[in-house]
Amino acid sequence: YGVIWFVIPVHVVNSGLNGLMEGLQLGIYEVITIFIAGYTGYLADKYNWKHIHSLGWIFMIIGLIALPFYAWPVSLIIIGIIIGIGNNLSSSASKHTLGFYDNDHDEDGSFSATSKMSMNIGYGIAPILAGYFYFNYGFSAAMAVASVSCSFLGLLMLSCTSIAAAK
Repeated sequence: YGVIWFVIPVHVVNSGLNGLMEGLQLGIYEVITIFIAGYTGYLADKYNWKHIHSLGWIFMIIGLIALPFYAWPVSLIIIGIIIGIGNNLSSSASKHTLGFYDNDHDEDGSFSATSKMSMNIGYGIAPILAGYFYFNYGFSAAMAVASVSCSFLGLLMLSCTSIAAAK
């Protein structure tokens, strides 16, 4: 999201367009969360969290692969819907898992702080890389950096979920 939250506003400004479609290119991620987060949490609690987690990553990888190739507002909104659904599915499943398996709460503060620090490292580094690639090579290059790195992470997460499912 560090790349998306940097590149899309710059892309909108450079396109010279303004209005609802331009705002939705970025806002769609939060709109999706508002509408489906409760339901994806329910799915993670009710059904096998491993399947929900994997399905979420599959949605995100599909959206990420498409992201560098479609710079038009409608395309970015559709891709945002796909990534937003995937993010909510995997996030809900992950939070379900943490809550379900966390019997010992002695390290909850450390875990929370480490998780927040890791996320902020990504949010700090991503705009720097995205800015470099966007201004030197364009929208597609900046999004390709996010696509490749996050798809790799997604495949790693799918592998970990498959290993957990085998146990």
